[in-house]
Amino acid sequence: MRVRSVFVLKKILLYSVLFYAVSGFLIVPYFLKSQIINSVQQETNARLDIQSVYFNPFIFKLQVSGIELKTLDNAQLLSLDSLTLDLEAYSLLYLAIHVKELILKEPSISLVYSKDKQLNLGSIMKERMPKESAEEDTNTTLNLPRIILERIAVVNAKVHYEDYTNPSRFDFSFDNLGFELKDIDTNDFNSSHGRLRFYSMLGDGGFIDLKSEITGLRPLGLKGDLSFEASKLYTQWRYLQDSLNLEVANGKISLNAEYTLNQDDLNATSIDNINVYLDGLRIKPKHTHKDVLNLRSLYIEDASIKPFLKDIRIKRVGLDSLAVQVKRDEDSQIDWLEYIKNKSTESEQNSSSSQSASVKNGSKEEYRIRLNHFALQSAMLEFDDAMSGAKTTIDKVDLNAYDIDSQAKSWLNYEVSLRINGAGYAKARGKLRHTPLKQEGRFELQKVALKGLSPYIEENAYLSLDDGYLSVKLNTKYDKSKYKPDLYVDGSVKMEEVFLSDSRDGASLVSFSEIGLNSFTLEMFPNRLYIDEVDINSFFVNAVIDENKSMNLSSLLKNKSSEASEKKAEKKKAKSDEKKEDFPVKIAKVNVAMGSAKFADLSLPIRFSTHIHDLNGAVYSVSNAGGETSTVNINGEVDRYGAVSLKGSLNSGNPKAYTDLKLNFKNLELNSLSGYSASFAGYKIDEGKLYLDLGYHIVDSKLKGQNSIVMKKIKLGDTIEDENISRLPLGFVIALLEDSEGIVDIDMPVEGNVDEPDFKYGALVWKTLGNLIVKAVASPFKFLGSMMGIDGEQLEYAEFEAGESLILAPEMEKLDNIAKMLEKRPKISLNIGGRYDTGKDIAALQRQKLIDLVVLKSGIKNRDDHESAMSVDLLEGIYQDFRDDKRPQTISKELAKKYKGDSYKAEYLKALVQECSSLQQVPDAELEALAKSRAQSIHTYLVNIKSIGQERVLMSEIGRAEMQEDSKWVKTKLEIEVK
Repeated sequence: MRVRSVFVLKKILLYSVLFYAVSGFLIVPYFLKSQIINSVQQETNARLDIQSVYFNPFIFKLQVSGIELKTLDNAQLLSLDSLTLDLEAYSLLYLAIHVKELILKEPSISLVYSKDKQLNLGSIMKERMPKESAEEDTNTTLNLPRIILERIAVVNAKVHYEDYTNPSRFDFSFDNLGFELKDIDTNDFNSSHGRLRFYSMLGDGGFIDLKSEITGLRPLGLKGDLSFEASKLYTQWRYLQDSLNLEVANGKISLNAEYTLNQDDLNATSIDNINVYLDGLRIKPKHTHKDVLNLRSLYIEDASIKPFLKDIRIKRVGLDSLAVQVKRDEDSQIDWLEYIKNKSTESEQNSSSSQSASVKNGSKEEYRIRLNHFALQSAMLEFDDAMSGAKTTIDKVDLNAYDIDSQAKSWLNYEVSLRINGAGYAKARGKLRHTPLKQEGRFELQKVALKGLSPYIEENAYLSLDDGYLSVKLNTKYDKSKYKPDLYVDGSVKMEEVFLSDSRDGASLVSFSEIGLNSFTLEMFPNRLYIDEVDINSFFVNAVIDENKSMNLSSLLKNKSSEASEKKAEKKKAKSDEKKEDFPVKIAKVNVAMGSAKFADLSLPIRFSTHIHDLNGAVYSVSNAGGETSTVNINGEVDRYGAVSLKGSLNSGNPKAYTDLKLNFKNLELNSLSGYSASFAGYKIDEGKLYLDLGYHIVDSKLKGQNSIVMKKIKLGDTIEDENISRLPLGFVIALLEDSEGIVDIDMPVEGNVDEPDFKYGALVWKTLGNLIVKAVASPFKFLGSMMGIDGEQLEYAEFEAGESLILAPEMEKLDNIAKMLEKRPKISLNIGGRYDTGKDIAALQRQKLIDLVVLKSGIKNRDDHESAMSVDLLEGIYQDFRDDKRPQTISKELAKKYKGDSYKAEYLKALVQECSSLQQVPDAELEALAKSRAQSIHTYLVNIKSIGQERVLMSEIGRAEMQEDSKWVKTKLEIEVK
């Protein structure tokens, strides 16, 4: 019986085990497979296929193989080679779940992000109706059993991602992806020896590996490291390519870091030993093959981040061999401005703007960033300007900055050096504080070539900068202050070997071997510039007036379009309307050494050219401030034997208020001025010397110029025939002015108001000189008399008594003055034109003939007694001899009516004298003889008495004098002629 009971028990146990085995091995897999498939179909819009389900009920091991999740359109979503779950069954005895192993082998996930920004896996879920009975009590605490995880792993997984939200499709894959979680026990929250690892090969050849040690679960504690190696940046670019105009053609980035997390002490959370390396970066515009940016390497070394303390510390950041190419096209567009434009939609931009505004308006605390050392090594920038044709290369750029700190009131130290266009160098070093801004440092330029600036100058002027070098040494200091200037700069500036030419024909315009500001101080806010000394050495200026009377230096600016000119004028007007801030400038001394200038005038009938050289001297105290008086003392040479000097003083800030300068030229060759003499008067000059003293005296805009022109041994040449030339009697004027030593000395004062719109000093001088010549020609006696202090207007004639040729005493004084003129002006001669007056001279000669007749008829011996010999009877007899009529009786009767007694006798005698005189005949020959006698009297006086050479006192044809009823004298004409 007992045996039977045991047998029955064994049989029951056997059947139970058999049933358990059959249920576990067969029924459970079948049930699980169908249940899982049905659940997926009910909850999703997808179809799940499972190849097999295996369950071992004895060791609690489940394995599901051949899992595939597809859309209803049969598109692959997810596949899994196998899922293995291995549980420790006996752990259930102590109410724990012990997972020995959970392995997902070769999972493959296909993620698709559609154009409407829907993820394929997210969109397969069916919408569920909420159930009222399903309300959860949020206050209920769910007590979980103890969970022990020995190993959870994802082995050889693959994830393929496709993104259609941008115009260009983006796809990327993670290969050989693995995940492993080990040694987790929820019963030990304070300490744990759990480990976590995530790793994956990236589709572009990169690799990511995250390792972590779980130091605690409650609070959570993590410690580990991250490695990210050799990922091609081209992959990331492909995702952003539609919003960028640039293409990342090459470049690999790698990163490694260590991290620590303690949920109980979040401030201790840190990411340490961060090292980032970027190698071989190449960036080019899309659809082109030319790189615009190359970078050998970028590195961030030994960085640490404490995110909850908002603290970042970096030991070193560096860029090695950065090369950037920038180009400006013919429309003045910079290529990089187009490259960096974001092609995002307007809505995205607006969204971004609103988000940015919200961040700005928030009280978000900023990170503090500290960087021990930033290094830029061997950088290069190439700028190709197609608009101007200029190409600029800045290379060998080395920048080192130390102790960079984003915190306010922190200082950094910097050093910079670079090379410009393969020759000049720039260097800077100092210290800088960003908040509030403050700086102290030194800046140097060493022989930087200026030729590269020429294309930019040529954009606005026909001016080519052919050569030149700039050197600068500056000490700079900036510190915003209410009590002293914000910016202070002192140092020196030097330009060497500068050559400027006309880009139209290559003609040299300006050059100098050196211009140096030896020591200067610049202050800004408020503004002031003080220059201790300026040296200008070996400068040259070439000024040319062409055939069209246009000066090369004044025609250098290019004419812009009318629209551009109008905009410029409006801008200029707007600026002028603004309050102008004073900027006082003072130069203590300007030294000029070995200067020269060439001036040529090709518009003249005879081309003019002169060379001023060996200019030396100094200008003292030059300032744009009112009231400062500058002193000028400069001397030089002109052509071979001439000299020039400029001396005086002026208010350099306002020359119209005060100017007193004297410009002197000595011993200039007059034949070199033939062009001006030909243009001005129609003559060449063969020989002569010129001494020119020009005085400019201006007070309150009123000019009083004292100009002296001295010419020696001047000899005129041929006349110039040209329809555009005004012929002036230059030889005549020179003869008037030239003294016995061959010297012409002219004092030519000029006056004017420099504020008048049409005021031009040169035109004023030429006008004055022209007026001088006109006056000399029109009235030479008056002209010479004014120079000698004599009333020259009275020297144009000699007065004689009617009928006489004897020189009167007052006329002798005139002739004496004329003799002085002839002595002082050896090239002039006197032409005497004998004159007679048909009225006064005939009347006088008739009376003389009557007197002769009275003397003859009366028989008196002394002619002087003719008055007493004239009686009524004698005169009546003489009248009757000439005319037999009753005229005397008629006159007597008329006078008897008016006069009585002696008065009658006197009036009648007077009338008889007049009647008898009128009866005397005076032929023209006698008048001409009288005129000739008068001329001869003057000739004899000047030649015999005043010892004037006979060849210089000429007698011209005689003639009638001009009738002058208001004068009793007869005027004989005197004229000046040139021998």
